[in-house]
Amino acid sequence: GDRVKVLYPAIESSLSKHRTSINHKTNEGDNDKNVHTKESKTPGPIVSLNRFERKKNVALLLHAYDLLLERASRGDTAANLPPLIIAGGYDPINVENVEHLSELRILANEILSRYGLSPSTVCSPSKSSAEIKDTTEGNPNHHNDQLKNASITFHPSISNAKRTQLLSRASVWCYTPHREHFGIV
Repeated sequence: GDRVKVLYPAIESSLSKHRTSINHKTNEGDNDKNVHTKESKTPGPIVSLNRFERKKNVALLLHAYDLLLERASRGDTAANLPPLIIAGGYDPINVENVEHLSELRILANEILSRYGLSPSTVCSPSKSSAEIKDTTEGNPNHHNDQLKNASITFHPSISNAKRTQLLSRASVWCYTPHREHFGIV
């Protein structure tokens, strides 16, 4: 029968090469700016890449992060909780995008305030290929060491270069849409 001859990846195939390069630099102790962690014990961020639409169910990820914050605040884990970065397509003239980002930010701030953490941040939409830095200062003075890196940052309208950077630095990539395949995000 017919066989698939070409399968185009949803994500650039160079991503795995980029991630291998980053991991190699980290293992050598190189302090290159592309290395995603300041210390080898600090994991990369938890990343979500979706359009800012309700059907993408990103609120589910915020509730899951809340559970992680709860466990870390009780000392149920020895690991430092990494920051959460929610990024994706955003159109400022699309009413649903504007409303949903606002709803997500309200939920994020309610969650963060329960644990005495700084409010979420929204980075300016960018079409440039500028590097995404460590997006927040975290909470370096927080009394609970497991929560010092905990934060929630929103990156609307990221470029392809930023998407690749986020995926290569992520310790976890979360995909929350219900009944939707892993298409190009």
